[in-house]
Parts: sequence; structure tokens; C-alpha cells
Amino acid sequence: NELVEFHWTTDSSSVTLVNGTQEYSLPADCIRVAWVEHNGTELAKASIEEWRSKEIDWRNEAAGFPREWAMEGDRLVFYPKPSAAAVAAAASPVFRYVSTPPNFSTNVAEQLASQHHRYVVWHGVAEFSYCHPDSAVAAQRAEELMKMFNERVVAVKAYYEARGLSR
Repeated sequence: NELVEFHWTTDSSSVTLVNGTQEYSLPADCIRVAWVEHNGTELAKASIEEWRSKEIDWRNEAAGFPREWAMEGDRLVFYPKPSAAAVAAAASPVFRYVSTPPNFSTNVAEQLASQHHRYVVWHGVAEFSYCHPDSAVAAQRAEELMKMFNERVVAVKAYYEARGLSR
């Protein structure tokens, strides 16, 4: 999923803004945040490196309505930090993120088209073969399956992007 980005979650309850607090923990299943909205307005995506390169004193700016967001590790960072008025207007931002899907072995690949399930299996067999290289055949099998998987990831990602499921 980290490569193909087929499993997405839209969340409006995991983050609750607090007056003057700039950083918030993301859900444990979050891989990458795509967008964030606050009070019905989509915030601009940025990065802490971008703020630093522009010499923005992002940690010490007065609180207000957030205009930008950044993902830093497992945290969502707002710039500027939310004020009491911003919290009162909308205490929970809405965000969409690539999320870890449920266990494949018990639930199949949720949100993954059934014709693409075999690619996940190829990856699993390749990983198993890498971990147990007891023969030249196992090593060759791992290399070939990983090659097939990587080729298909490009096509599947394009398929999901064309359908508007990846953003």
C-alpha cells in the first residue's frame, strides 16, 4: 500500500485542535497525509524544511487560523498554531491519508481491486524467499517476483490515479 496507495482514510475525529498547540499525533495507521481542511477550507501543504528555508519563525508566530500544514514523522504540524477562535470555529480538522489496510490474510486486501490481489501475494512470496535463501532457486524466485511486483506497482498506481482514488 505504501507504494500503490490504494487504501485511503478520510478522518474528521482523530485530531482535536487545542488553543496554542501546534503539533498533533497522527493515527497509527497513517502512512502519508494527502490534504487537510480546517473550517471548510483546504490548507496549503508545506514542510518544516520549507518554513526554515524561508526563515519563517513558525514556532513563535502568534496563534490564528491555520493556513498551512506539514507532516513531520508521525505528527501533523499547523502554521500558525490554532487560536481559541480557530478551535471554536472547527475543533476537528478533516484530513485524508494513505492508511495501513487491515491484515491481508484475514480480510483480503480491502480497497484493492480483486484483480490486483495477486501482486500483494507476489510481494509476500518474494519477501519470504529473501528471508529464506536456501537455494539459488529461492534467490532467483525472489528476484523475479520482486521485478514483476515493481513493474505492476507502476501500472496499478496509474490505474488508481486515473480513477481519482489517489490524490
